[in-house]
Amino acid sequence: MEWLNTFIAKFTLSVGGAIAISLGFLRIFGNRMLNHQFEKGLERYRFKINSEFDRISKIHQKEFEILPELWKRLLDAIGEFSHIANPVQEYPSLNSMSDAQLNEFLENSELSKTDKERLKKSKDRVKFYMETIYFYRINHAIEKFNSFHNYMIYNKIFLTEELFNHFESVDGLLITVFAKLKAAAYGKKHDYKMQIEADKLLRNEVKILQEQLSNLIQKRLHFPEVI
Repeated sequence: MEWLNTFIAKFTLSVGGAIAISLGFLRIFGNRMLNHQFEKGLERYRFKINSEFDRISKIHQKEFEILPELWKRLLDAIGEFSHIANPVQEYPSLNSMSDAQLNEFLENSELSKTDKERLKKSKDRVKFYMETIYFYRINHAIEKFNSFHNYMIYNKIFLTEELFNHFESVDGLLITVFAKLKAAAYGKKHDYKMQIEADKLLRNEVKILQEQLSNLIQKRLHFPEVI
């Protein structure tokens, strides 16, 4: 039986050695596989984080471009409407001008060629000019307003809900201002009461929203953090 014991011992040693060698290989290559899988997972995580950061950065960059431009267009529109709504207006003394003075004035005027000729033939040049230039100014104001309004709509997706709601509110008020200013000029006599209502709307409700928007935009652009 001694040979059997010897065989078992040798077999055990050989099997144990094989297992030890296998475990050694598993330990070496297993660690490498785990490290490889970990690196792949880490790389995917890094890619996801970088992609998300890049997306957020682009959105913020677009927002930083849009807000100052939208604010500028809003102020341009408000400025045009405020100029028209102001009940105190100054006009040149066209009735007392000589022909040379009148021609010099009209040369730099925005009136069309037809309106310039009509003004020259008018018995009350000041009255004609006041009524005519009013509509030129209305057209300028609506151009500025449309520039603001369309830019706001096109870039709505880049605005926070709070900012868009404020911009939309002032947009609605300016439409009302425009309607009042335009209605004031229709009829046999200029409706100064309607013009004054438009002026009050601009000085009160529009101004309040303008100030609120200014604060919101500064906050959104982190303005307090850089001063």
